[in-house]
Amino acid sequence: MYLKSIEQQLQIIERQQQEVQVLATNDDALARKLMLEEIEDKHKKANIDRLGALFNNTSQAISEVHMNAGMGGVTALVLQRARTGIKISPIMERFLGMGALMGAMAGLGIAYLIEMADRSFRKPEDIIREFGVPIMGHIPFMTEQRMKISADGNKFDRSAITVHLPRSRPAEAFRAIRTAVCFSAMAGEHRVISVTSPAAGDGKSTLALNLAVSLAQSGKRTVLLESDLRRPKVHKLTGVENKVGVVDVLRGTAELEAAVQSTQVPDLFIIPCGSRPKDPAELLARPEYETLLEDLRSRFDYVIVDTPPILAVTDPAGVAARVDGVIVCMRLSRHTRDLGKRTIDSLRDIGATVSGVVINGGEERDAYGYGNYRYSDYRYYYKSYNYKYGYGYGRYGSYNSYTSKDGSEYFPDENQTGGVATSGSAQLQAIASKSESAEDGDKA
Repeated sequence: MYLKSIEQQLQIIERQQQEVQVLATNDDALARKLMLEEIEDKHKKANIDRLGALFNNTSQAISEVHMNAGMGGVTALVLQRARTGIKISPIMERFLGMGALMGAMAGLGIAYLIEMADRSFRKPEDIIREFGVPIMGHIPFMTEQRMKISADGNKFDRSAITVHLPRSRPAEAFRAIRTAVCFSAMAGEHRVISVTSPAAGDGKSTLALNLAVSLAQSGKRTVLLESDLRRPKVHKLTGVENKVGVVDVLRGTAELEAAVQSTQVPDLFIIPCGSRPKDPAELLARPEYETLLEDLRSRFDYVIVDTPPILAVTDPAGVAARVDGVIVCMRLSRHTRDLGKRTIDSLRDIGATVSGVVINGGEERDAYGYGNYRYSDYRYYYKSYNYKYGYGYGRYGSYNSYTSKDGSEYFPDENQTGGVATSGSAQLQAIASKSESAEDGDKA
């Protein structure tokens, strides 16, 4: 058994020896192969070095050849045949044309900026588009020097053009407004009409007076009601007494019959202010004022109410909400757009009906109609009453810039006797002499 185990171990050793011999043979073959590859690698590296040196030598030789060829002479080619030269600068025609074009473009740009910055109205159509209300008429105006002096016994102020110059063009303008009032779509309902303006000097009192006179001259029983209780002016424009008026009626100290006064114009009646109150806004807001308007509506065909400028005080707001319609009198200026918009918005906010706008101060080309007269700016204002209370149109904030240099220039002083007062709210600057000449021509 021991011998057999030794034989088996011997066989195992022989097999292991054979395996070792096989591994040694393989290792020997691999070593030879590796040695051959190392020899081949050395040969290839030597060949690479030889080829690199050859490339460098060849490149250097080519560069030397090119350099020698360039130093031998100049090579010239004809790209384009020469031709006769021309002047390309400066060309005067081109410079002038470009300058004119650039100047025109700059002028258009500046004009566009000025147009965008301009807030004034150029044409009456601009007012219609801006405010959405119709234009009832255009009023020209006359200077104080060219107004006709009142005849003896005529108590009306010279601003009553429809009385003193009934055949003049301004009188025709007021009659055109009367026609718009009488024959409008709401003529049957608009019988109590308030006249106001954005600022003092726009012509509301003159408009109210002449509109009332025109209505009376057409056969309509018309009453002109003073509702500017802070600075009453109707009695001065019509020459009636101011002892008893609307204030006394509202306070119950006088009857309406005692306050209504007739005038030299048939069918025209005046209700002046009476004693000036210290609380005009509160007095106009009383229910008695609405009752007074209804009473006048039943007695007269038309009631024309003269109120203060709506942007100066709150008095016109209480009146506008109770009348049938409001006529806004404004003149064209650089402030018309802003003031007019504020005025229309104020009236619409209180539910008032804006019947239309009457234009003062428009250019002749913007008016419709009579032809040869020109509109211009107001030049005549009333001077201030020396009131100890009340208000000054123009002393509220920057409101003074919209009217005259002195916001108190609104009427003449009651104690002033020199000179003849004209309508300070909008003295029609125009053409009395032309009208008189036309009348003389008609008579001839």
